[in-house]
Amino acid sequence: MTRLFAFVLFISLVGQGTLLAQKPARPFKISFEEDGKEVVTNLRLRLKYRGKITEIKYTLGSRPSFPRLKPREKFDLWIITDKYTLPFLKMHRDALRVAGWRVGIDARPFDLKNFELSLLPAEVRLVYYMMYQLADGGETPIWFESSKLLEDFRN
Repeated sequence: MTRLFAFVLFISLVGQGTLLAQKPARPFKISFEEDGKEVVTNLRLRLKYRGKITEIKYTLGSRPSFPRLKPREKFDLWIITDKYTLPFLKMHRDALRVAGWRVGIDARPFDLKNFELSLLPAEVRLVYYMMYQLADGGETPIWFESSKLLEDFRN
């Protein structure tokens, strides 16, 4: 009887997706920008957590299913477009609890609003970024400086 109860509980949790996957509350929009302009491109998300690599193909308007992460657990993420692979390492699970992401790459001369890029040293050749789009319409930017050339991020 105990085994039957455990089996039924397991099936009900898996069926709802609460045990194996952590889904955003709404469709999770991911857009990609190059030099401040939105570009339509195919996107794949490669996540590494607990030593496992999971790849998720993203299509506009889809609801990607992310792995369930424990509190304070970090993951590595690579966003792969038709042309670029952008690493976002040591991400916190709260990055998966937003309404969407605006991801982009921009080379000098920088033309990005919402960023304080005027003080960057000359050796920084490009920045790549992710803007967390919040449910209330706000955005929270994270960005990374790179002395690599744009070609170094090409697939």
